[in-house]
Amino acid sequence: MARLKEAAASGECVCQGQWGPAAEYLLGLQHVDSKYFRGLVVRALQLGRRKDVNVLVTGAPDAGKTFVFKPLAKIYRSFQTRGQRERFPLQGLPGRDVCVLQDVRYESFGLCWDDWLRWGDGETIMINVPRNVAGAASIEYDGSAPLFATMADVFHFPLAEARQTGRDVERENAQFRSRWRIVDFPRPIPPERRNTALEACAKCAAAWYAEAVQADGLAPAAAQDEPEAAPLLPCLAAAQAPEPQRPQRKRARSV
Repeated sequence: MARLKEAAASGECVCQGQWGPAAEYLLGLQHVDSKYFRGLVVRALQLGRRKDVNVLVTGAPDAGKTFVFKPLAKIYRSFQTRGQRERFPLQGLPGRDVCVLQDVRYESFGLCWDDWLRWGDGETIMINVPRNVAGAASIEYDGSAPLFATMADVFHFPLAEARQTGRDVERENAQFRSRWRIVDFPRPIPPERRNTALEACAKCAAAWYAEAVQADGLAPAAAQDEPEAAPLLPCLAAAQAPEPQRPQRKRARSV
């Protein structure tokens, strides 16, 4: 959190103070509670990559998904998406503070499904690199840089892989979702409210995020309490109807 506060205190404003109000408008448009969302980001910065901590924003085109994470790449030493169908998709990750993965697509990112699960879970992973870079075909990564990602939709386990491996698709999808706190941005920003000239301001974004930190230096407890926090977000799936109660069978008494 020291880096966040330093950027807020000594950084240079490049947005004329407009980034914070724009972020508040965007979250209001998406019906996402501002304090809750900022708490998720701060919590991930504090805890690092692990299950149920990394933050994923999904949603419609032009809904502002990349806007909320873009300043993090200026505040921290960040690992960002390298390109499409990379042979070495995680090259450059070691030594970075955060991962800012914008507009990610499973089929073009270049990372296999199991490595996505290990990466998000905080486990040690092997990173493929060119031999002329590290002197070996792969290097071990056990860093804690949290993942901040945007996608059109949450990844789904490919059916072709399911047929080859015999794995259950729904179970694999649930495994992937469990690595993230998922926030949905379903509403495109109205054309008259879009400001393509508004820069990602590290100073104002750092101050905006830092407001979510309590006096004790921790993110709000609401960000760690799913039952209280979930109603503040748009529904990601239709609510399931309660199961009908089955009549209880009387047990025979033993003699």
